[in-house]
Amino acid sequence: MNSRFSQLYTQTCGLVGYKERKFIRQALERFEEQYTRDKKGVLILSAPTGYGKSMITYALYLGSLRAGADWCRVIHVLPMTSIIQDFAENARRKLGGNLRAGDLAEQHHGAPGSPYFAKRFIVTTLDTFTLNLFKLPAVEVTKQLRYNTSHFELPRAMIYSSAVVFDEFHLFAPTETGESRMLTVAVSAIKALAEAGTPIIIITATMDNKLAELLKQKISPVASVVYAQYIPGEDQEWERANRKEISVIGQTQTPEKTALELAAQNKSVLIVANTVHTAIQLFQSLRTNSTAPDNLLLLHAKLNRNDRNTAMEKLNQTKEDGNKIKGGNIVVSTQLVEAGVDVSFDALITEVAPAQNIVQRAGRVARMGGHGELYYFAPKNSEDAYEEGIYDPQQTAACIITLEKLIDNYFDPQKLLGVQSSTYSVDPLLERILAEIEANPVFTAEDTARVYQTLCGILRESNIVMAYSESDFTAKSEVPLNDKQARRVISQTLRYVDGEGRMRDFTGNPWGDCLSLKLQHIGAKGVIYPEKW
Repeated sequence: MNSRFSQLYTQTCGLVGYKERKFIRQALERFEEQYTRDKKGVLILSAPTGYGKSMITYALYLGSLRAGADWCRVIHVLPMTSIIQDFAENARRKLGGNLRAGDLAEQHHGAPGSPYFAKRFIVTTLDTFTLNLFKLPAVEVTKQLRYNTSHFELPRAMIYSSAVVFDEFHLFAPTETGESRMLTVAVSAIKALAEAGTPIIIITATMDNKLAELLKQKISPVASVVYAQYIPGEDQEWERANRKEISVIGQTQTPEKTALELAAQNKSVLIVANTVHTAIQLFQSLRTNSTAPDNLLLLHAKLNRNDRNTAMEKLNQTKEDGNKIKGGNIVVSTQLVEAGVDVSFDALITEVAPAQNIVQRAGRVARMGGHGELYYFAPKNSEDAYEEGIYDPQQTAACIITLEKLIDNYFDPQKLLGVQSSTYSVDPLLERILAEIEANPVFTAEDTARVYQTLCGILRESNIVMAYSESDFTAKSEVPLNDKQARRVISQTLRYVDGEGRMRDFTGNPWGDCLSLKLQHIGAKGVIYPEKW
């Protein structure tokens, strides 16, 4: 048995020149004690943004290279495709020569770095991970639906012989009340792996205690759970070095004007909108009124891969030491900046959202210490609010009231999170179905495919549909859409790309039953989006 998690962490920090964090080391010591005793277990770790939680994944990767390790690879699971590339690039940069050539792979829609999870260091999405675990390989969904065949045991074998890290877990559990399909699938996956002895680590900066209790309730019957929640004062050395004070200035009616005024004072500004539509509107207004349009940048999930790469390259070029964005620059983004993007700004202007989202966004201000400012603006209603799954209005309203009380004071994450009244629950029927599929050898990809077709997907209420430019059907123009967004796009173009990379006319009804299933049955690679949309 070679499960010295804390020792691996300490050694990895030394290798990459990173300061070891006391709280993380102590949490890993508690976890390894339990794992060594029971040969299985789960660690839930909640620690501040900028605390270096990703170093745990790097340590698990390096541990997989050692003779006698209890795992053969590490799989890092993220909630969104749009932040995978940034996480992977950070891993390459920080590990440097300690990362073996060819070991790190991004695996998700459009990035087949390791389709069956065979490489040593996998960065993937919850969608891809859970499809692979529950016997319907993500890269073979269309093949299974059309020809009833797939290699479903290959990725499962790779998963069970891995250490798995679920990052930004709060985004797997939407704050709306009621049963969450995404949370049900995530919990089912963790429970199955924990029971089998796969090392599981769940990390986030904003773990709701109610969510932690649900996880413990579901997992404890099959494996012990260690819950390590950072309490201010636990690591005074880090707090002194990273002491930050974010002043809550108040509400702004004109976020674009406020951003330009702050940029004129040589401050870097992050504007976070709740929808792509609002982000684009704000960015266009800034371009119209800015005297320095080259200092503006737009980030959102509908950027195709080529544009996203260009945007991330430009973002990296604006960084100073400590990943601080240079003064005078304004970045407009959606929630994708909440997770996995390692940057620091002088000021945040955020559309009001649930408490945990605001806390994550504020974590991008004065990230390595110092003073910052926080402004907020009222939620905007937009055409795509329904399509993008906008936040629960009750959670948003409660957040506005608390932010008003914090005006002229310093931002206090605990006060904001204290008003969050989320309830978390899983769908008992789906939970049972997944448990039966996972545990019984007689169930195959055919059974998972049947559930997939009935529900129009496993993880979400709608599947991811890839969209391509009219002039480029390659991965460079690829944009992931949900089912509702794809319906609107294909109803405009009435065209799709087939498996051979040819454009074809779509003759079905875009507004009928599950569009993603229709596309998979006809062998479509994705839909065509117009040049201007």
